[in-house]
Amino acid sequence: MAPVRDPRINTLHTLLSGIYGRPVPVDATAKFEPGPVKPCAAAVYIDNQDQPVGLLICTLAAAGYLGAALSLLPKSVADDCIKKAVLDPALLENFQEVANICSSLFTEHVGTRVHLKTTVAKMTAPPPEFKAFLQSAVRTDVTLEIPGYGPGFISIRMAKAVST
Repeated sequence: MAPVRDPRINTLHTLLSGIYGRPVPVDATAKFEPGPVKPCAAAVYIDNQDQPVGLLICTLAAAGYLGAALSLLPKSVADDCIKKAVLDPALLENFQEVANICSSLFTEHVGTRVHLKTTVAKMTAPPPEFKAFLQSAVRTDVTLEIPGYGPGFISIRMAKAVST
């Protein structure tokens, strides 16, 4: 019997494949954490009571390639930003659009409407208010390949479990 695949992986694959109009391979991977040598971009999601309920943490490669692919910018634009370890305003804006669509990754888990509050262009250490998310057991870490651009890592972090 094949192992059961985390439904967030299937949902992320479906969302990204729909956005880009072609399959975006998404697979489970080992956990990764942002840090001084591994800066990441992040999206913060809140519920209807403005409480943080989830984080989408992306390597700069994932955020840069997702942003570039959305507007069909050349891969070299994303590669330059990744090399400099900072997303330019156009890539950040496009990443924010992708992150906004990804809010549905959190809705089922939280059990209420979830929406994007903000994106963080470069995170090397978590702000204190997000420390619980970074240590969350409710998480899914994936690797993805943005067709025509390259690979990246994404970590989906949840604040709380669904009430049953």
